Amino acid sequence: MHLNLNVDFDKSIIKGIVDHKMKVGSLDGSATPEEINKIVLDVQGMEVQKVVLLAEAPSEASLLQLQDEEKDAEELVQAEPEKKSKATNKQKKVSQTSVSKSKGDQAQAAKDEGSSAESKANGSKTSSTTPTATKASQSEELTFQVGALVPDVGQALTINLPRSFKPQSIVNLRIHYSTNDQATAFSWLTPQQTLGKKMPYLFTQCQFLACRSVAPLQDTPAIKATYTAEVTVPKQFTVKMSANDTGVVENGEMKTYKFHN
Repeated sequence: MHLNLNVDFDKSIIKGIVDHKMKVGSLDGSATPEEINKIVLDVQGMEVQKVVLLAEAPSEASLLQLQDEEKDAEELVQAEPEKKSKATNKQKKVSQTSVSKSKGDQAQAAKDEGSSAESKANGSKTSSTTPTATKASQSEELTFQVGALVPDVGQALTINLPRSFKPQSIVNLRIHYSTNDQATAFSWLTPQQTLGKKMPYLFTQCQFLACRSVAPLQDTPAIKATYTAEVTVPKQFTVKMSANDTGVVENGEMKTYKFHN
């Protein structure tokens, strides 16, 4: 799971994007249908704006190979007119010189002309069999429904898949959302509530069911997941998480802290 969180202290909300890579199926493997066409996640204290089924991201090696193929194809396209021009000039030269040659020379010229035509044909063949860069399949925006609010529990986010998947298939989802004042995991303190009285303060507490207000997920002890995160805040703030700090990127008046669990 990857979290991308943007903290708005003025409005006391989080604007979030969560990427899930998950297997579809029931938790215990029992009563799993042969085909699955929806995923249900837990949410609480948030508005879901968009859900996208992501195409599988290519590996770094695949990207490098794709770039090499595109470069080779581009060089071949650029070289093709020059190759054709040389072949045409050679044909003309053979044709002009064969007029003053003997029959034996004319036969040799004809042979040369045939070789030139064959070379041109082979060039065309090479062009048609050159590997072509393949575009990755497009991501798909999905329909979804947010169920009725259950007090102290939250809501069910039902995501409709565009086609059926076999149990244990891997799907990649991206969910855009923002929190509201009912998100119980977040405690927003005003400057007056802090020791220094100068800056606001935010902390989270996910026990026992509040994790579902940080991001849409399957909030149950039966499912464990590693995660990475990027948290963007005004540059005067410092961010800490229950994860390894992997760096900070400053962008104008904002800073993005990166973490890996």
